[in-house]
Amino acid sequence: MNQKIRAARWIGYLLGNIVLALGLTLNTQTQLGVSPIMSMAYSASEIFGKNFGDSVFAMYVAFVVIQIFIHIYLKRFQTIPLDAAQLLLSLIFTRILNVFKMIIPDFEADLGGTIWGSLPLRLLFLLLAIVLTGIGAALTLNAR
Repeated sequence: MNQKIRAARWIGYLLGNIVLALGLTLNTQTQLGVSPIMSMAYSASEIFGKNFGDSVFAMYVAFVVIQIFIHIYLKRFQTIPLDAAQLLLSLIFTRILNVFKMIIPDFEADLGGTIWGSLPLRLLFLLLAIVLTGIGAALTLNAR
């Protein structure tokens, strides 16, 4: 694969992760629900008072460990280094989640008494979050 294509794929992947993290964070900050894949990590972070990004990372680690066991069972040992590399990328993604979580206020708790905490505006941001999540997922998947 030529270097320009590889660089473009990495840029697309990283940009996709940033947009995806922004969409997921906006989704949670509107306090109008979370995406299904994030629901377990979000619930755990709220119940145990832990950092959202750290909870997501713990969930990703569990998924990668399961994936590695499946590949060992299927005797696909050559994929294990790529599986392990996902941990580094997951760590980067969850740190981006944490940055957005610090920047974007909680619409209900932090802005509840203002126009920004109103339900119509929160619904508008939820719509934006859904669009950004879709765009981020598409960019990430297109990068392969």
